Amino acid sequence: MLERLLQKKITEHGLDADVESVGTHVLAKMHVRSSRHALRCMRERGIDISGHRSRHITGVDLLRFTLVVAMTVEIAVEVKKRYGGAMIVADVPNPFARSLAAYKTCVEQLEGITENIVGAL
Repeated sequence: MLERLLQKKITEHGLDADVESVGTHVLAKMHVRSSRHALRCMRERGIDISGHRSRHITGVDLLRFTLVVAMTVEIAVEVKKRYGGAMIVADVPNPFARSLAAYKTCVEQLEGITENIVGAL
């Protein structure tokens, strides 16, 4: 969800930046589709994520990015093993396999940090 929220905010600010989403969990290797709750939360914001598939961190060269955003402290630990550049730790709980309310809370938190992330670009 953060990937698409950031893409939208970057466009609104007239910036040019590549935004990609990867995960550290084993499920990310399985190219999992977005959950119905994620689809709904993003659709409510006019953003279609139906084509999104998960990707694992091992499939991406993080060194080509000037900034990496880690969703949790635990993910930041994994990222630091592969990336020594600038990093923001969002510290937003992963709503995966939780309720719609958890997804709504998550996306609201993500919206709140996108401005800070865009400001760091």
